[in-house]
Amino acid sequence: MFRKIHPTWNTRVLMVAVLAARLPIESGICCVLLMSNLTVEAWLRFLVWLVLGLIIYVVYSRSRARMAYPARFDALVGEERD
Repeated sequence: MFRKIHPTWNTRVLMVAVLAARLPIESGICCVLLMSNLTVEAWLRFLVWLVLGLIIYVVYSRSRARMAYPARFDALVGEERD
């Protein structure tokens, strides 16, 4: 916006975030405190969903890996291999 108003001025406007290094640390502490208050049942549900998600991710990515089936992707993209 500053350059739109004064395009001939060749100065930089520095933006400083106050306490920028403190925010990630406090956020991490808040997350750990919230996670420590979860029940064992909630942790087990989380682990089940995590494992299911990882299984789906691995199965899906292995069947569609470019390095596993390079001819299939070359045909789709129309590239010729050297």
